[in-house]
Amino acid sequence: MTPDHDDAGLDAWLEAQAEADIDLSAIEWPEGFGNDDEEPANDVEDDASNAPYSADPLQGLKHLGPLAIVGAGRIRELASRPIEWAWQDYATRSSICALAGPTTGGKTTLLFLLLLARATAGAPIKLLDREVTPAPIGQWIVLIEGEHGEGSAARKVIKATRLLGLGDDAATTALDRIILIARKDVKIDSLEWLDVRKLIKAGLVSDLALDTIARVAPADANSEADQVKIFDSVAKAIELAPTAAAQPVVWLVAHTRKGGATELEDVSGSTQRVGQSDSVIMVTPERDPTTHQVMSSTITLMKAREDVDNPPVPMQLVIADGKATWSAKGASGAMKLPDGVSSLERKILEFLSKQNELRSSSYIATAISRDPAKVKDALESLFRAGHAESVEKGVTYNGRNFDGFATPDKSFLPPLEDE
Repeated sequence: MTPDHDDAGLDAWLEAQAEADIDLSAIEWPEGFGNDDEEPANDVEDDASNAPYSADPLQGLKHLGPLAIVGAGRIRELASRPIEWAWQDYATRSSICALAGPTTGGKTTLLFLLLLARATAGAPIKLLDREVTPAPIGQWIVLIEGEHGEGSAARKVIKATRLLGLGDDAATTALDRIILIARKDVKIDSLEWLDVRKLIKAGLVSDLALDTIARVAPADANSEADQVKIFDSVAKAIELAPTAAAQPVVWLVAHTRKGGATELEDVSGSTQRVGQSDSVIMVTPERDPTTHQVMSSTITLMKAREDVDNPPVPMQLVIADGKATWSAKGASGAMKLPDGVSSLERKILEFLSKQNELRSSSYIATAISRDPAKVKDALESLFRAGHAESVEKGVTYNGRNFDGFATPDKSFLPPLEDE
């Protein structure tokens, strides 16, 4: 028996191999396996009376016809439908949303808050000032957690209910809708993945969370070619749902490259992860320079599936005193930066604007989780542009004498836009 490209045949073949106790990782899959782009059987020579023509370009096109949307009426009707949000302005139902950021930077915390908010059965819960729509009753949240063991993952799930302020009854309702698979080496296209597909096909999954892509990838998680296969498998799984309303939202957690990366191109395996994700949310930590513990995380929507009138601004998420709180970055007004100021330079200015004492470049680099060498280069650029100033304390640095950066009157900051 050999695997083919049919879902039913694939399921049967994989299950047969499992019963025979065959190591699936050692199998040489056929060329083009999982690729649905192969040429279909030639059926061009159909009855001429059923051929496409000017007034009905889809006549007789049994493959394309059912998929195509044609005509002003149909297009307008679809465009007028309200957007079905899983998380208002961040992620829609049946979409793929990537949460990206450095290791231990707050991605899993944000993920668990989202999933528990989705699992509630009451009124929508606000997270970062946007409503999280409760998942339909009768559907489940499937969490494949590869970063934490069962005990650790369970504790984090419980903590998320407390951070959201859920009472005992509401927390129990939410927890009863979670299917947690922790540290079980579940890979995409494995037998366990086939079971996940069956749940989706039965219309039972509202949310599927994969933490992280690297943990569930069957091959090289950073290979662009392998990324194509991963996203193809995820997209096909979503489409298995019996109706459009039953299609799940998929949350993918991805690491950025080392060195405090914060841009889309810094997401590992970036071309495919960014290109094939409907939404990309960057989670950037700010750490205590002494303890290196995360003090807060900045949540930034880097890519969105839908254009909205009031898109989310970067938000600072703080976990403290058993609560999750947040505020808009630069809430007193948006920084109006001149052309040519990089995102790292903006980050440095935002950090300095909150300080009331001198800070060395190494302190700044640690606090904003950035590469020290890149921070030094960015500071030099800010010096040249006049947006930061050095303070002479007898320490030589690239021809300048300073021991830190003064911010008593924030005079180096660009002016704020008018309210």
